[in-house]
Amino acid sequence: MKILIAEDEPIISYNLSLYLSEYGCEPIGPLHSVSETISVLRVTAIDAVILDIRLRDGDAYSFASACHENGTPVLVTTGTVVDPSKLPPNQTVLPKPYGFAEVRRFLESVAAHGVKL
Repeated sequence: MKILIAEDEPIISYNLSLYLSEYGCEPIGPLHSVSETISVLRVTAIDAVILDIRLRDGDAYSFASACHENGTPVLVTTGTVVDPSKLPPNQTVLPKPYGFAEVRRFLESVAAHGVKL
């Protein structure tokens, strides 16, 4: 399973990449900005996204909505307050700090919808 990581905190993105690899996923990234994330998505097929809602070049609400519209599962993470009115309906938001058990539940949910781990 290809998981795009959009996270601008180096230690979080590094640990997340390691965890995803150990779990049998292929991490794409980490990417640190919305513009970087959009550029990679134009040329790379992915199965899901783990998205920090605030990246180096701004918030990623529109990116989360675009993923929702094309059916790409997104796990939104944040160390700040989010505006739920800007998120897709029923969007899961994982506050930082979070554990990998929460990430595993997200991956299992994606796999339950037909994407192989």
